[in-house]
Amino acid sequence: MDILLDRFRLDALHDPCCGQGTVVDTALARGIAASGADIADRAQGRFLARDFLKDDAIYPNLVMNPPYDRDRAVAIILHAFEHVAPGGRVAVLVNADFRHSQERYPLFIRHCPELIIVLSQRPSCPPGEVLQLYGEQARGGGSINFDWIVWRRGYLGPCLHEWKLPELPLLSTVTQISPVRASTTSKQKVSLENCPALASAIFLAASIAYGQSWPRLFRCHLSSFARNCSDFNKTSAAAPVTVQCASCRPAYRGDRYFRS
Repeated sequence: MDILLDRFRLDALHDPCCGQGTVVDTALARGIAASGADIADRAQGRFLARDFLKDDAIYPNLVMNPPYDRDRAVAIILHAFEHVAPGGRVAVLVNADFRHSQERYPLFIRHCPELIIVLSQRPSCPPGEVLQLYGEQARGGGSINFDWIVWRRGYLGPCLHEWKLPELPLLSTVTQISPVRASTTSKQKVSLENCPALASAIFLAASIAYGQSWPRLFRCHLSSFARNCSDFNKTSAAAPVTVQCASCRPAYRGDRYFRS
């Protein structure tokens, strides 16, 4: 949700499939006027229990994660087009496969989206009944590809695409990448599982740099970088590279990652 609100400035929104209120709460936390409703009460009376297909109100913007029943999802989206104010946006968070269907071809041809945001980092979006039963502990690592599809009433095209990269703590918390002399006292074996932020950043950087060929170069990439670093010549030729991640301690030596 933050990804969408970072991309568009919305003064007010309504979520007609609000479930427990994630969209509404995120918007309210940002000072955006927000309301919600759902066909069933999943938030202990916080929101109206109302079928959106029977709602004739006009809303400034509609933001939702529609039901997994794709036929009903299409019906809700089409209803939203008719009940959003001129210039208002309809934004839906859906499985990426939602776009790949002959049945939904007319939806996209007749109503060109303004923007599709591809979520490179998969969000965890359990069905409402699962969240209601197990709470937030039902959320885990996302396993399904999701997109934000955004329509704007009156927009005729073209449809733009954006890829949203994962939020990696390492990218903002790396304190230094510098060659140092190897310690003779530490015998700890370090694996990427000890530092998820570092593992994600290395994976992303290698993928961008080498594409599909990066696994062959994975074990020597950082060592090659060190040998080409101008500061590397000031230290021992056997010196590994130390990467300090402020969110994962202690500092980890790059060459031990790639040789473990």
